[in-house]
Amino acid sequence: LLYAPTPFVIGVPASFFAHKAIDIPSDVVVVDLDTNQLLIPDDVNIPDMPEPDCTELKNSLRESLDKLLLNTSKIEPENDETVETDYTMDSDAVDIAVRVAMIRFFNSANVFANFCEHTRTLRLYPRPVVALQTESFLRSRPQFTQFIAELCKTQAVEYFAESSLCPHNETYVRVQAGTDDPKQIGDKGKWFNESLMPIHFTVCYFSNFFLIRGK
Repeated sequence: LLYAPTPFVIGVPASFFAHKAIDIPSDVVVVDLDTNQLLIPDDVNIPDMPEPDCTELKNSLRESLDKLLLNTSKIEPENDETVETDYTMDSDAVDIAVRVAMIRFFNSANVFANFCEHTRTLRLYPRPVVALQTESFLRSRPQFTQFIAELCKTQAVEYFAESSLCPHNETYVRVQAGTDDPKQIGDKGKWFNESLMPIHFTVCYFSNFFLIRGK
């Protein structure tokens, strides 16, 4: 997989390369979570992300992480179960905040704002095929950057165009509308269990099967 000709994101333990006696390919960017380092090969050029969109993204991510660290530091260490529970609750909210930050970055003015205005639908069925009119899209950016020019060449943009054609993801639509409350967009039961309506039904048992009748 490390030598695959397509982009990939995988996680491996630090001991993997030493144990397998495999050198890191020259075109692979490595994020070392143990040392908090980003290892970029010398011959790989990653363009700078547009500003101020990039700074706003960094600030949002730092704010989310700071909240997690602050809440975790307030937890009493005597009860390990309480620590784990509170940390899980906080980390879930941070996970939502990170997703919201990324969506807002991609929808920002210098990235993909008004993206759908520059797409052309070639086919709807059996699977949508949407073409991005790259030249008009790039001209419409308030600030042209090499980052966006390279990003437009990726398959991810193609899939994004197809999903934007008819967005079925209600959470994504809510985030676009400015919602960031985990209770409105979160996927954990603790955020919406109280609002669920119970479904009552009667189960009748016969010799070889069950009969379920709803009310």
